[in-house]
Amino acid sequence: MLNLILGGMLWIGICTDVSWRGTLPDILYPFAVACVAALALLKGDKGTLPRARRLYKWACMPSIIGCSITLLSMASVVINPLGLMFRLSEFSSETVIQSAVSPDGTRVADVHFRPVGAYSGGNGRVYVRVHYRWLPFIERDLVYVRRSYADETTHDYLEWRDADTLTFSGDSVPTTQVGFIRLLGVRL
Repeated sequence: MLNLILGGMLWIGICTDVSWRGTLPDILYPFAVACVAALALLKGDKGTLPRARRLYKWACMPSIIGCSITLLSMASVVINPLGLMFRLSEFSSETVIQSAVSPDGTRVADVHFRPVGAYSGGNGRVYVRVHYRWLPFIERDLVYVRRSYADETTHDYLEWRDADTLTFSGDSVPTTQVGFIRLLGVRL
C-alpha cells in the first residue's frame, strides 16, 4: 500500500503542475520512492502464494516506472559535467525575490530568481510558484521564464489582479489564471 501511495504521489508530480515545495524536495523525492520500492521488492514475502507475490510486485510498478522516468531525465543533466556544474550553481543561488498574498488570503505567489551568468541571455531564470496557506508543503509551478531581465533587486514582478489572476510587470509574461491544476499541460 505504501508503494501505491508513494508511486501515485510521484505520478501526480510528473503529470501535473503540482510539486513539493522547494527545489531540493523535488530532486530527492524520486530517490526516496526508488529506495522504498527497491527495498519492498527485495524484502518481498517469499512464503506467500504466487498470486499474492504477483500482486505485491504489481503494487510496486507505479513507483518503479515513475522513478525510472524521473531518474533518467535527471541523468541527462548529470551526463554533461559542465551543465551539471551550471545547474548546481543556479540551484544554490536561487532566491525568492517577491512573495505576494492573494486578495482572499488563501494563496501566496512566490517569485524565485536563479542567476545564470554569461552563458544565457538576460540576468537569469524566473519561476513563479503558488502555494496554499492551508497546504504549505505543496506548490504549483505556474510560470517559467527562461531568459529574464529581473534580478535580485526586483520586488514588483507580479501582482494579484483578483483572487485567481496574476499579472506580471516584467519579461512580457501574459496574465495568468491560477485556476485548477494543469494535467499534462492542459488546464482542468
